Amino acid sequence: MSQRNDQEVSKIAWGAFIILVLMVSIFALRALTRPPNGQGSRELIGQRSETGSPPATAAPAEGQQNETGQGSVRLVSGSGGQQPARSHLSVSAATPTVAPPSERVGTKTFSRPTSSVTPSLPRTPLSVPALSRPSDDERKSNALWQQDQVALASLVALCEVGRRLHRFNEVALVEEAFRQAQSWLSVIKTPFIRSKGLVHLADAYFVIEREREAQGLLGHAIQLARSVTDSQLRSVVLTEIANVLCRWGLTDRASDLLKEVDDPFFKSVALSGLARGLSQSGRWDVGQEIARQIAHPLINAEALAGVNRSRNQGLRLSRALETAHLIAEEGQRSMALAQLAGRLAERGWADQALSVSQRIADPGWQAASFAFVSAGLRKAGKWSLAAQLLNEAIQYVRNSQDPLATCAALSALASALAESGRLTEAENYFEQARGLAFGITDPLLRTQALIFLAEALSADDGAGAPFPP
Repeated sequence: MSQRNDQEVSKIAWGAFIILVLMVSIFALRALTRPPNGQGSRELIGQRSETGSPPATAAPAEGQQNETGQGSVRLVSGSGGQQPARSHLSVSAATPTVAPPSERVGTKTFSRPTSSVTPSLPRTPLSVPALSRPSDDERKSNALWQQDQVALASLVALCEVGRRLHRFNEVALVEEAFRQAQSWLSVIKTPFIRSKGLVHLADAYFVIEREREAQGLLGHAIQLARSVTDSQLRSVVLTEIANVLCRWGLTDRASDLLKEVDDPFFKSVALSGLARGLSQSGRWDVGQEIARQIAHPLINAEALAGVNRSRNQGLRLSRALETAHLIAEEGQRSMALAQLAGRLAERGWADQALSVSQRIADPGWQAASFAFVSAGLRKAGKWSLAAQLLNEAIQYVRNSQDPLATCAALSALASALAESGRLTEAENYFEQARGLAFGITDPLLRTQALIFLAEALSADDGAGAPFPP
């Protein structure tokens, strides 16, 4: 059994060896019969017509076919019988079609011989648009536009500096800031940018409560904006002017101006500002009606949400006032009303806030209410009325007999004076409030007084902490 297996293995090994020898012989024979590169090349490549069809060739001699089986090597008859002549590459006048280096079809391989002739292939030029150089007028216009943008940025920065200085009653520095801002405005020549500068300057004058000059500048901005030829740029400026009018409370003028806005997007932006201004003034139904007219879906949703939020805040404050009036104890009721008056002032509702303050009977809590309203009006940007109420609070606090109300009023006065830059007076009132709070014997009242003092010290309107740590 073992011998039979050994015989079968031996037969298989000899068969594999014979097959291997045959394969090596075949490859060696094909390598020897292959013509050298550059000689005996196929004329099919050189003599191919422009249409790509190969020309007719002579029949190959028997036994002289190459690996393609096409007999591309041509034999030339001589005097001494058939001898292989020197083959040559025939190149036609037409542009040859260059075949790929190697293409495999079935089991046959077509190889391209190396040739020293480089065919000239047609090239398709790239279609690059010609860039025209800007004219001298265009270059001057672009340079002027950039200069005006720089001037506008300087003007806006100086207006913001003037606003901040006004909070600290630095009258001379405020005048200098606005004088420099006007000098930058005189440099601007482009109508579109100049009108934007007039809007910024007018709004800054309104913030520092020079309303007559502000309205004059804004009227000039409206006239200049109407002279802008580009409809989209004109819509941009008119939208900014309408938003400023809404912030000033002049919603009727803003509504009339919106009729001149042509661009649909900026018209939606302007209508959103108008709806916001109406809702902040308590005209929620009108504001909601304006918001529904906005065509842009995102701006429409934002405007409606803002109107609803303003309505909800107003309703909550109204219910808070009704609840405060239900408090039986006079001191606690006066304290709640004084704090609510300050909340009303923060929303810019000065008339409602003053009405609540004037109905407080206790002199101490009325003084505290005036101080709270003054701080709220400063946050709303109504500086002169805030300063007037601050002086009234100082007069009323002198007649206060309630230590808790007096401590609350002194704390609010200290915070308001610090925010207005009167740091020496603020420090004085702070020390009085702290001494009065620690002098209260009742633990609950002393705790409440210290809470008022802590809230006043932590209050900040964005200009920095009232006192250093």
